[in-house]
Amino acid sequence: MGDNNSSAMLSIISSRGSSDEFSDRLVPSGPNKGNKFGKSFVTLIYLWDCGETFTKTAPVGSQWDLIVPDRGRDKGDCSQLAKSSEPTRVHLLTVAPFTFYEGLVTSSAIEGYWGGAFGEASGACLADPSKCAPLNPLANTAFLVPTD
Repeated sequence: MGDNNSSAMLSIISSRGSSDEFSDRLVPSGPNKGNKFGKSFVTLIYLWDCGETFTKTAPVGSQWDLIVPDRGRDKGDCSQLAKSSEPTRVHLLTVAPFTFYEGLVTSSAIEGYWGGAFGEASGACLADPSKCAPLNPLANTAFLVPTD
């Protein structure tokens, strides 16, 4: 992913990012081990499944149709949209924050961590952000959505 997006990601982190409790810490493992995490940028990721289309000319009560997968796929897996259909709405499961750090962006990869808005960062997660990777830390996460 980093090949075509690393410059754009670094630009966003530089202009919109901020320093946090991990900014001066060193990356503990992986290809960026030893780099400082640096500034961070938190973005919201929408987790959803089951796209639907709306047909206004259909009888009331049957205007919404579940988009089913193309032939050859599991017909019960509505998370795989048919190529010929664009969803009118989706079933939103949750919105989860994802944090990118400038020290984890290279020309060959862009890494980040689940979590990062307001949250309880304690224990192993506070000492090492790589321990925050599971979705569980999101249970104590809150975020504000602007009205504009």
